[in-house]
This record gives sequence, structure tokens and C-alpha cells, in this order.
Amino acid sequence: MEEGLTLEQLAERSGVSRRQLINIEQAKHAPTVTTLHAIAYGLNVAVGDLANVGSARSASGPSAVAPVSPGGTKPFDERQAAS
Repeated sequence: MEEGLTLEQLAERSGVSRRQLINIEQAKHAPTVTTLHAIAYGLNVAVGDLANVGSARSASGPSAVAPVSPGGTKPFDERQAAS
């Protein structure tokens, strides 16, 4: 991944607006798969590499992303889904 890339440069390379990149970075907006592909293209990395960026920063703490129920209101429990 290129270091020192500004949001403006990433927006230009990826085709994703600067405002949308800010919202994604601040966890105000969840990107679509298409947006993730565009960002990965702009950074010249694989989409899977994007998932490792946050974990490198917070490897000692709990994950900021957790699966939720289909309704999105409570944590997803695989045991309940199987029954």
C-alpha cells in the first residue's frame, strides 16, 4: 500500500468521492462491495488486504466489526441460526 496518499489522491484514483472516503474512515458509512473494490484499485491492493488494515492498528483490542442478526439489532449467534 502506498504511504502518504492523500484522500484527494485516493478519491481521484478510485473514483470514490472524498466525502464518502471520510465517512467510511470514520465508520459513518459502510462501503458496498463495489466501493471496496474501487478503493482497493486506487490503493493498488487486493480487496482482502483492506480487511487487515484496521486489525493491524487494534490487534490487542476487540474487533470493531462483529456479525449481527439479519435485522441488525443484536449480535449474531450461529447456534440460534442453526436451530
